[in-house]
Amino acid sequence: MRWGGECEASPQLAMEPNRAGGLRAGDQIEQVVAEDDLQWMAPDAAPSMGYALVPKVMARLAAGTGSLETEGKVIGYYAFKLDFLQRKGHPKKMVLMDVAGDSMEPMLFDGDTVLIDESQREIIAGAIFAVGIEQEVFVKSLLRVPGKLVLQSRNERYAPIEVDMNGDLAGTVRIIGRVVWSCREYVR
Repeated sequence: MRWGGECEASPQLAMEPNRAGGLRAGDQIEQVVAEDDLQWMAPDAAPSMGYALVPKVMARLAAGTGSLETEGKVIGYYAFKLDFLQRKGHPKKMVLMDVAGDSMEPMLFDGDTVLIDESQREIIAGAIFAVGIEQEVFVKSLLRVPGKLVLQSRNERYAPIEVDMNGDLAGTVRIIGRVVWSCREYVR
């Protein structure tokens, strides 16, 4: 069987370690790739192959009352098709973050990963954004009402968070970027 007309692929081939790059089906990549070998995964390494590597940062977006985990330290890179990212926004301005909490259910769940385009900061009513207020970061639908920014949860058990844009918190509001994609792991 040919995959994309470029290479052979079959279950039997995947079980042969020498022909499958030394891996067997079911091997965990983390166990096979040494930490020193991650240098090839630098952000500039993939464009020639039609991929872009998006950094995942340690910060967790609160889908609840607010997260103090705001560290922007890169903990890994994830490959996406470049044309996919271009359809979603500006690839070089994208970052991955995890969601913490249940306030955005049923759309986003605790542990989901979201792709954020940091170049998209203009508020679109009802769109989901990563937003910081003081030292906390949230993932919420945003609404603008006269004099206020409203952070709306999708889970009806959570009340909206209203920020008076003329008040003390106004200067601490940061629109980090728009959520353009999400994913969920079913086995952790």
